[in-house]
Amino acid sequence: MKLHISTQNLVLSLSEAIDLISPSVSYHHKFVACAACQICDAAGIPLHIKKEIIYASALHDIGSLSEAERLSLSNFNYEEEDGWHAKRGYLFIKEYRPFEKVAQFIRYHHSKWGENEFDLQKNEIRIGANIILLADRIAVLINQNKNILEQVPYIVERIFKMPQNTFAPQLLNAFLKLSKIEAFWLNIVTKSMPEIFLTNGIAEDDFDRVDNYELIKIFSRIIDFRSHFTAAHSSGVAASAMALSKIAGFSEEEAEMMELAGFVHDIGKLAVPAEILEKAGPLTHEERNVILTHTYYTDMILSRIKNFDTIRQWAAYHHEKMDGSGYPFHLSEKNLPIGSRIMAVADIFVALFEDRPYRKGMTKKQAFSIIENMAPKAIDPLIVKLLKDNFEYINSCRLFAQEKAEKEYLDFFSA
Repeated sequence: MKLHISTQNLVLSLSEAIDLISPSVSYHHKFVACAACQICDAAGIPLHIKKEIIYASALHDIGSLSEAERLSLSNFNYEEEDGWHAKRGYLFIKEYRPFEKVAQFIRYHHSKWGENEFDLQKNEIRIGANIILLADRIAVLINQNKNILEQVPYIVERIFKMPQNTFAPQLLNAFLKLSKIEAFWLNIVTKSMPEIFLTNGIAEDDFDRVDNYELIKIFSRIIDFRSHFTAAHSSGVAASAMALSKIAGFSEEEAEMMELAGFVHDIGKLAVPAEILEKAGPLTHEERNVILTHTYYTDMILSRIKNFDTIRQWAAYHHEKMDGSGYPFHLSEKNLPIGSRIMAVADIFVALFEDRPYRKGMTKKQAFSIIENMAPKAIDPLIVKLLKDNFEYINSCRLFAQEKAEKEYLDFFSA
């Protein structure tokens, strides 16, 4: 069995995951992508460049990792002093080799047309990034609680009052013509992201496994890099789960799928505010309920990816328990695949050895006193035995992966 994953599916899921950070601006990526592709058509941008602009539009705020930051970006008068969120987005996306140009568009999507640094870029990078900036500023002016056609004069006026060097003249001309067409505005607020991709000729092409591996790793970096305490968590879980699965008799391909599941198992934590994840004291009842949502959102996001169902189950069920008392679906032993049971043990194992805001990482003795006490009601005792019998090997896999991820984190924020 070979795993075929659509890059389009992964991008759509990643865009949706980013929107979990701030539900109040959850349609922003969609609005920007739809506005950008129509501006591309009006400005005569070639199809192959337009496709990359749409991908970049769907991911342009990927470097914004907190709700406060997302909300500040929705302010029309926002001025990014150091370009940090755009640079972060570029650093995330450039790891995915087919998206080299997409990463450049994201890097410069808040640069004004007349800025000196920006003027040194290739023209297709300048024009693509400037299209996203124009679409972005249009999108933040849209009031979702008001008829879009009633807002047209106000939006057009605000765009043309921006400093003269903000947008390329040909893009402003294209926008002025589009602004008189009702369908331009109705498309922005009505079309779904899949429709935008479909109607603009973006097929669900499969790239090779190495490329998709790098795109999936972007998921884990976005999840983990929100906090230094979790900077290497997904990498540690992925390595531990992969090692455990091999010992349990999984094939090489199934073990690779287990690793991918480990990378994305906490993608739903993007819906959890960073201040809850980093809280040093006990969680309140309300905060606990917020935490309980994260595996549901992991399941929801991964369900959008075709041919990902097995990985989705292994990833999303890692807080279910053998006796049915886990969350969010309350699945019991008979409904929990072996991969999900492995992931549950790997997640607990890695978490106990990590430093957290509220405690230091545990010793082997401390950790196993907790792990063994959780079996058989919460976790599978056979998986626990495999972990204990092969502790040195599995722990070495964890340490190697987490040390590598920690270095990536430090390099990322020093870039």
